[in-house]
Formats: sequence, structure tokens, C-alpha cells
Amino acid sequence: MFIKFKNLRNTALQRTYVRSLFGNYDDFIHMLTEINFSFPIIGLSETIFVTHKDNLSNVSMVGYNLISTPSLSNAGGVAFYLTIRPRGRMDNSP
Repeated sequence: MFIKFKNLRNTALQRTYVRSLFGNYDDFIHMLTEINFSFPIIGLSETIFVTHKDNLSNVSMVGYNLISTPSLSNAGGVAFYLTIRPRGRMDNSP
């Protein structure tokens, strides 16, 4: 799902059902490359990060902070990639 907000200049968000970010990371990065748009927020569902097992540095992206809620089982979990912005910047202008 790709949403471009018409009332907010240069604002969009991406939400993806990823079904295991570790297992599908390369496909996820390929999809973002194909879209060719720098999303300020990327939301992922069904990440299947397992508490105290998975190393999140393996799915980091340059220019983004990763915030996640791991799963207590082998299902579920959500994550957000948030664009790293200089302090005090709230828009997409250069």
C-alpha cells in the first residue's frame, strides 16, 4: 500500500505486509528501489522478529531508524523505518 497525501507537501508513507523481514529483506529492498521514492515513514506488518533471537542490524537501512515490536512467537510483529532528519527539520525541503 502506497499513500501519497495530497494536502501535505512531499509527504507519503509505505505500509507493507512483509511476512518475515529477515526472509524477504532483499525483495523488500528491491521493491523500494523499483518505486524510486524516499518514504519518510515505512510501516511493516508480520515482520516475525523473535524476541532475544533476531539481530535487527541485519535489516537496517541507511538514512532510517528502525523501531520494532518483536513477536513472542513465530508470527506477528510490526516495524517502522523512520527517516533520520536533522534536529528541528519537519519538512522535505532541501
